[in-house]
Amino acid sequence: MKNLSKVFSLILGPSIVLIFYLFNYSGAFLYYPALMSFGAGSVFLLSGLFFKPCLILRFAKLKHQDISAAGEVYCRRLNILWVLILYLNAVVSVAVTLAGDMELWALYNGLLSYVLLLSFAGLEYLYRGVYREKYENS
Repeated sequence: MKNLSKVFSLILGPSIVLIFYLFNYSGAFLYYPALMSFGAGSVFLLSGLFFKPCLILRFAKLKHQDISAAGEVYCRRLNILWVLILYLNAVVSVAVTLAGDMELWALYNGLLSYVLLLSFAGLEYLYRGVYREKYENS
């Protein structure tokens, strides 16, 4: 996990410096939500590509040490979904920022992005119960 944080630092640090440079510090804070979403998505991506097991499976193993093969596949797929949703969130956040409408920026980054992420997490939690009933108890 230490290597993962080093890689994360290598990606996020230069990204922040580049944005501050490109925007001459003015307005750079508006990209903070996009950077955080991109950074979190990158952690999930890198954990799935280079640091086995993926982050979701690591979290799952904290609670359940004996995860079935079907459960591991589910965790890997869920890890990919988190990468996609976090990157999508980052793209929308950048688009809203580039639109230049502060009310829209505040609405999306202050409310809608949280609703999106929490809805995904909640729906996954509900689906996980159905999935476990179907595959773990059969």
